[in-house]
Amino acid sequence: MWRYCLRRILQLIPIIIGVSFLIYFLMDIAPGDIVLLKMGDNNMTAEQIEALYEQYGLNQPLPVRYLKYMGRLLQGDLGISQATGEPVMDMFMARIGSTARLAIASVLVSIIISIPLGIISAVHDGTVIDNVASFGTLLGLSIPNFWLGLVLIIVFSLKLGWLPSNGDDGTIKSLILPAITIGTSLTAALGRTTRSSMLDVIHQDYLRTVRAKGASEKIVIWKHALKNAMIPILTVAGEQFAGVLGGSALTETVFAWPGTGRLLIDSINGRDVTTVTGLLILKTLIGSVIILIVDLLYAAVDPRVRARFANSGRRKKK
Repeated sequence: MWRYCLRRILQLIPIIIGVSFLIYFLMDIAPGDIVLLKMGDNNMTAEQIEALYEQYGLNQPLPVRYLKYMGRLLQGDLGISQATGEPVMDMFMARIGSTARLAIASVLVSIIISIPLGIISAVHDGTVIDNVASFGTLLGLSIPNFWLGLVLIIVFSLKLGWLPSNGDDGTIKSLILPAITIGTSLTAALGRTTRSSMLDVIHQDYLRTVRAKGASEKIVIWKHALKNAMIPILTVAGEQFAGVLGGSALTETVFAWPGTGRLLIDSINGRDVTTVTGLLILKTLIGSVIILIVDLLYAAVDPRVRARFANSGRRKKK
């Protein structure tokens, strides 16, 4: 298992190199730069403009700037924000707490809605109940995040005054609307995966044996069938958590949520190449680590995966 983890971590190296270079290249060919934004309507001399380009290193060719950035990155330095002058890592750490809270709450909303709907849909396959449950999961996918967020703000904040409409004050109330907005959009994928996975196991012979021993249908479904259907469900839930933890830009912008997604959008608009690159590298690392953890969780829910890890380790020793 340790060899597997090490191999997965080493695979991140080319991914990080590719992500960082791609961001540097795309930000370089995008119209405008941070110097032009800072100039604004100010009348600056050619010498002052040249000094700004030199200050930000933009007077150097793209390959030179990229290699210098990678040299600092190898030392664990994500650089200094060109817009604020703060270390990128400090900016990230100041916001990751809010994003993590939102990610956990959103995935919980998705799990609470989609897994029961997926199981109900599989148990009543082909019936009206199945069609209604499937429609419910797909409805979340069809509604755009920003539109749902605005509707929730209008209804529950402006009209009813029950919940805050923006910001993170550290309470559950401020978390409810953005979590529902993101969570409902995640229900379709997780609900359909749950239904499909349950259909694969629900009519298998070992469940007939369990039923023949007198177990109730509730125990058959929730204890035996769901456990054996968990691997695809874990995969999708893990990917969703990794995606939201990387920052949900639209939702965080609508709710003025002080997370990494909003910071990324602000940095892109401000042509802050250093911050954008650092944030996306961190997002890639976090996503890869979470997917690795999900892979290891397979062994906890499926004895066959544990046996495969054990057999792999024995072969390596031989």
